[in-house]
Amino acid sequence: MRRDVRLFFVATFVIGLTLMDGIYPVLFNLYLLRLGYGPEYIGVANAMGMLGYALFSLPAGIVARWMGIRQAMIGSLALATLTNLVLPLGEFLPASLWLSMPAQDFWILAMRLLSTLGMALYYVTSVPFLIGATAPENRNYAYSIRMGMAMVAGFLGSLVGGVLPGLAASLLGVPLNSPTAYRYPLMLGAALCGLGVAALMATGDIQEGEANPSPAIPSDRPSLPRREIFWIIAVMSLSAILRPAGLGVARTFFNVYLDDGLGISTARIGLIYALIQITSLPFTLAMPVMAARLGAFRLINLSALATALSVLPMAIPHWIAVSLGRFGTYAFSGVSDAALSVYQMEIVPPRWRSTIAGATATTFGLAWAAIAYGGGYMIAAVGYPTLFVASGAVSVVGTLVFWAYFRVPRGEFRRDQ
Repeated sequence: MRRDVRLFFVATFVIGLTLMDGIYPVLFNLYLLRLGYGPEYIGVANAMGMLGYALFSLPAGIVARWMGIRQAMIGSLALATLTNLVLPLGEFLPASLWLSMPAQDFWILAMRLLSTLGMALYYVTSVPFLIGATAPENRNYAYSIRMGMAMVAGFLGSLVGGVLPGLAASLLGVPLNSPTAYRYPLMLGAALCGLGVAALMATGDIQEGEANPSPAIPSDRPSLPRREIFWIIAVMSLSAILRPAGLGVARTFFNVYLDDGLGISTARIGLIYALIQITSLPFTLAMPVMAARLGAFRLINLSALATALSVLPMAIPHWIAVSLGRFGTYAFSGVSDAALSVYQMEIVPPRWRSTIAGATATTFGLAWAAIAYGGGYMIAAVGYPTLFVASGAVSVVGTLVFWAYFRVPRGEFRRDQ
């Protein structure tokens, strides 16, 4: 395994431990609840984050070409680290400034927007970086290891995140349900992400599409017609709007539902998160074997459908059913995302990889922003169960869109590689 790949995996582990699957995801929504916000504002805050992801994902491809893949990854992760570090400091702002909303409300939304601008650029550039750093025959394994490493990191981060508020409350002499008990664990999680920035700074430059060209795109063969590439990107983007609906609702409101709806303690929520992540690990690590047996196309569709159906148990108002549903969305989406990352990189020529990654990330972000924004108000109006069922149905439709277009091979590239 190349040194650059090992360093990339170190960054992946740190990000999973802190910002993506561990400390921050477990505690952020609970922190907002402790500040006195309800599901409506929590939905808006998460929507603002995903809006930033959507707005910058497509330009991120242009920025990556201008800055270079490696430099863009480093700068983007540094931005995400800094903004998440200062986000909890909004409590110390004056009650109101010149704004039409309380300064703290504005600060949280602004930092969420900026942090996901950084994460959007990071994820748009990380896919071509790993493609360029790995040999074609190792890519499914590399993406499987990446997802598996993120899950292990998320497992550890969730356990740590669940106990940190209690530890902070004890050390600072404040009640466990106070915002202070959550503020400093969030800041610690963001600060630790700086280790991931350091790991990326130690990597070398990767020339996108040149170091290890895909066998699905031979260099001596003419590329796909531009019109066909546009159709591939358009259908991928449409599917990315619909398919993640169930996963988006589960990820955004899972801990809110456990805390606000079912009265589960923070330490127990952290343990539930951790168990979900570690038990999902075998599914992700088995992705290369399943892809070899089923083909990437079948695997993507089956795992995406399983993700959508897994949302349905979350409509049952019991923490076991809700947790089982979240386990299904986590495990099966890990498989489909890993397979889809390789799939969409290998069905277009190398110079279009940043474009397709940016386009699908943009539509994915817009979908999640709409889900998070509308989901909070839908919870207030009709409750959590209705939202879970509706989002699962939308995900099924998105999976069918993907299946209907890509089931028939087009152009020169095989869709089942």
